[in-house]
Amino acid sequence: FELAGRGRCCWRTTVTPVGDGGEEIRSIVHPVTQDYFGTLGASVAFGREFTQADQVADPSVAILNRATSLRLFGDENGVGRELEMAQTTLTVVGVVDGVHHWGLDQDVESAVYVPHQRFAGDFDMMSLAVRSESELSTLVPALREAVWALQPDQPVSGVTSMRQLVSSSVATPRFLSILLGTFAAVALLLACGGIYSSMLYSVGQRRRELGIRIALGAERSDVAGLVLRQGVKLTVAGIALGVLGALALSKVLESMVWGITATDPLTFMGVAGLLAVVAVMACWAPARRAAKADPLESLRAE
Repeated sequence: FELAGRGRCCWRTTVTPVGDGGEEIRSIVHPVTQDYFGTLGASVAFGREFTQADQVADPSVAILNRATSLRLFGDENGVGRELEMAQTTLTVVGVVDGVHHWGLDQDVESAVYVPHQRFAGDFDMMSLAVRSESELSTLVPALREAVWALQPDQPVSGVTSMRQLVSSSVATPRFLSILLGTFAAVALLLACGGIYSSMLYSVGQRRRELGIRIALGAERSDVAGLVLRQGVKLTVAGIALGVLGALALSKVLESMVWGITATDPLTFMGVAGLLAVVAVMACWAPARRAAKADPLESLRAE
């Protein structure tokens, strides 16, 4: 939840490694208190979290995420290294895994975490994270009472659960995924019906031919296989054209749906396999009908 103000909770600045290391980068700086990462459930990969002593320690300390440590020092484990930020030298005491501060659909940005008591200054907004097993509806009054017991005129706003924050951050990608999935399911049904109808029409047109083949000694299984192979050839050609079209449009889909890449081989293979199975199933019934062609009816017609 948030405490008052429309001020900033963090800022972006230039961070420079001290000594031999990587590159000078622009990074977001987050002032946080002790137990911040434990409350959020973030994983500390190397080193440790902040302690109460770190809030007033001199020289000051910092915690980086993996990406920042790698870019600054050329190593994900930058514990013990030093960096310079706004003419202040900070010692790295921990490295954490990437935290999605702006939503799961956003990339993990370069981040430097510093002790709140030393760097928050006169910021008029603060976000507090509380870990609890209670429902939000019963927790909100207790949170407000706890804040007002310390500062009666302190506004408390934006109280929400982490589940709600995560859900809202992916609401648009989730809606687009459901929409595209629905369209894909309808397209798959239409494709299945189209293949079945086309093959059924083809078998009807070739009924006399197939009957004559059987009369001349062809096995019914051979006739069914003939029709099935024809359908498979059309299916392979259609899938090949579909894959080319998907590759051409994949960049558009990548920008609309979170969590997919433009050329994910597993996705292409899985969809192509699904289409192949559906097409073969749609061809199977006409192939069985072709195998039941009556040779006497065909000979009488001739």
